[in-house]
Amino acid sequence: MKHPVPLERVQRSHCFSRNEMIEHSNFSILLVEDDKNAGFLLKQQLTKRGYQVSLCTDGLQGLEKFKSGSFDLCILDIMLPTMDGLTIGKKIRETNDKIPIIFLTARNLKTDMITGYTVGCDDYIIKPYDMDELMFKLNAMLKRSASNSIPEEKELEVGKLKLVLDQRLLSSPQKEITLSQKECRLISLFFRNYNEVVPRSLLLKEAWGNDDFFTSKSLDVYLVKVRRVLKMDPDLKLLNIHGFGYRLFSQS
Repeated sequence: MKHPVPLERVQRSHCFSRNEMIEHSNFSILLVEDDKNAGFLLKQQLTKRGYQVSLCTDGLQGLEKFKSGSFDLCILDIMLPTMDGLTIGKKIRETNDKIPIIFLTARNLKTDMITGYTVGCDDYIIKPYDMDELMFKLNAMLKRSASNSIPEEKELEVGKLKLVLDQRLLSSPQKEITLSQKECRLISLFFRNYNEVVPRSLLLKEAWGNDDFFTSKSLDVYLVKVRRVLKMDPDLKLLNIHGFGYRLFSQS
């Protein structure tokens, strides 16, 4: 049985405010799910958080809806009538290589997962899924997608720290160090998503290009290094949100 995330953890990590709901109303999501009850409930949860959602119940209908509309993210069930989700994802990627795609499936098969990432999905979620986890990942993907349309910053500042991206320099009023390429990528993700949960899968894909077992172990090693250098600002803390990802925030 899948245990729900304790309410106190959700409140510590993130709460969707009214302002965020207004901001989210700018985002349009294509949801393709043939289970009518599951599709209705997920659409209801997304709509409550301010997203615009188009729900389709078969594959061909979903692909046609994508071609005729304008969407910021796609959530595709894999097992669908008329056309499976993997095929839809592949066809979407042929015309749009930027839009985030999340696959949903009841089958925990490694071959399906590998195929999903090969097609070009951004995440692969096994049913039954935790709604809060899905929302965290979805929110992070949309923020990342929106920021890609804006010229990338040369410098990022959080608290007392400044990160100069092209030189990989991290500085505080007392100290300056040169980061490795992966350290710089990880810290830039935390800075850009300050006070937000960054999914572990996103960290892996951004810094290593995949999220297999070996890169996952490597991430753990680099996070120790990242925590060490972030201590240049004693007020900053990198919190592990178990089962979700990590959140950088100020303790002051």
